[in-house]
Amino acid sequence: MSALPPGVWSTGEFASELVTVLAPERNATFKAGRTESVRNRQAKRYSFSVDQRHSAWILTTKNIPGSSDLSGFACAYQGTIWIDVVTGKILRIEMSAKDLPIRSPLLGALSQTDYDFVDIDGTQYVLPTRTETISCERRTGVCFRNESEFHGYKKFQVNSEMTFDPGSPR
Repeated sequence: MSALPPGVWSTGEFASELVTVLAPERNATFKAGRTESVRNRQAKRYSFSVDQRHSAWILTTKNIPGSSDLSGFACAYQGTIWIDVVTGKILRIEMSAKDLPIRSPLLGALSQTDYDFVDIDGTQYVLPTRTETISCERRTGVCFRNESEFHGYKKFQVNSEMTFDPGSPR
């Protein structure tokens, strides 16, 4: 496997991002906020915080030029989550690292993911539609931004059938 070039790289899948905040073992503290409109839907806003001991948000810094051998660490983080008041579905989640170790080559890291109702073959699914990650280097103060948009979701389906030769063992 070749080394990744410098810059911002985000990995994982979006269900694990939600577990990073909502799983009981994260021991997150939540504070209810106001109701806001998110893409023309009423959403309840909650702020949250997760300490480093309970964190599952791993920041990897091994591809930052001049970084130490600190290749990855769990960081404390805080953020905001918006939940649709009608359906209970997540519409947006924002997270920012806090209390980064002084030996970390990162000065800061932020992540935002927007979810929306997406029609796939006549059924509505809540799926990520946009994500943005920003990280800033401590040494240079340079920040990198990685933005992705997701669209064109399709349904894939397979039908299969197993048959056995009557004379063969099962």
